[in-house]
Amino acid sequence: MKKLTALILGFGLTLASQQVLAHSNHADVEPIDHAEASAKAHQVLEKLVVGKKLGDSWKTAKSTDVSPKKSHHGDTVWVVSYLNGEEKDTNKQKLYIVLDEVGNVLSAEHSEKL
Repeated sequence: MKKLTALILGFGLTLASQQVLAHSNHADVEPIDHAEASAKAHQVLEKLVVGKKLGDSWKTAKSTDVSPKKSHHGDTVWVVSYLNGEEKDTNKQKLYIVLDEVGNVLSAEHSEKL
């Protein structure tokens, strides 16, 4: 009888633990605006420089455009473009940082691929 009671209690606690471990933070995330897209892209640029993925000359690069566009999937994305005149390779003077509508980084490339 004790084993049956322990089994039933254990099974009940197992089912109840799912409710305890669940959280209520499943709300929709608000899309970012122009200023937030610009700030997030600048953070990405700084991380790329610190991580040595881009040269130090990119520290002073200025944003030339921040605009929402449609990706090839039809989703709205933010494209933030930077120009670095100090970069010797003309194919790498521009950098395009693409963020999804809530601010997640999708890509950072020298060509504008959506």
